[in-house]
Amino acid sequence: ISETKACFKTCGTNYEGKLSENVIEVVPGVDSASKCQHFCFSTEKCAYYTYFTDSDLSYPQLCFLLSSLEKPFQTCDNCLTGPVSWEEFPDCSITVYGRTDTFKIFTDPGLEVNAIVMGGDWCEVRVLAVGGGGGNSYEGGGSGYLTHYTQWVYHGIWVITLTVGDQGQTSKLTINNIPLVEAERGGDAAEDHGGDGYSGGGDCCDKGFLRGGSDGGDGAGQGQQGHGTGEDVTNYRFENFVLTPGAGGYGDDYGCGGGGVCVNGECLPTKYSQGRGYGGGGGFPNSGNPGVILVEVGHKYPGGL
Repeated sequence: ISETKACFKTCGTNYEGKLSENVIEVVPGVDSASKCQHFCFSTEKCAYYTYFTDSDLSYPQLCFLLSSLEKPFQTCDNCLTGPVSWEEFPDCSITVYGRTDTFKIFTDPGLEVNAIVMGGDWCEVRVLAVGGGGGNSYEGGGSGYLTHYTQWVYHGIWVITLTVGDQGQTSKLTINNIPLVEAERGGDAAEDHGGDGYSGGGDCCDKGFLRGGSDGGDGAGQGQQGHGTGEDVTNYRFENFVLTPGAGGYGDDYGCGGGGVCVNGECLPTKYSQGRGYGGGGGFPNSGNPGVILVEVGHKYPGGL
């Protein structure tokens, strides 16, 4: 059996993380990544390994047995990083803080999170990121913009690093250090104009009850309302998340925030003038809502989902 065939599900991906306190043992003179993985399997508390080939100038044929993967991560030409076994870390799965599943919802704003995705046959990562809601003035802020993204992930480890945007901040996600997803913050309201966003913020005038926009629509007003993108969030399909548009905020004197996105019926607790949902825009005197990032890993066969 050739090394290439043996490595199809064992030999990892061309990247490395920090090698420090997570190193359990270093084994010299190892001539293949599959043997390095075998050493990991036989070593207590080893969860991952990084193997350097004989072409590497610094660590030729060294096998690092690791308890965890630590940032910063970077790609490499002469190394391979992989899990102790595919049985323990199944295909098409995502692991965060030691817990493995096929989907995760990330809601803590401003916190950088690292997730490990295990690829596999016909495996796909699906992401929806929502930016933080825009700020208010006497007009309403726009809700955070949406970015939907899918990518095939073949056999190997894929490292996702993400940060959910707080109100007025962008939500971001990278895969193997490559920036791939960025959902912009909703537009701030100006003194004479509602903010733009996924749903626009409402204008301010004397008519009363000027709602923010919803479902990708513009805010209410008399020409100075914020504009929405026109997106239908229900078109973004997931197996584990049901997406619905949040209602725009409402009020009797000032413009109100554009509606964000509700996930599985959860729309976030909000004040009356704020747009409902993740990324809802701010409405006087309340700020916008934080965004959200949804990640789902699943099999996609030709002609499937």
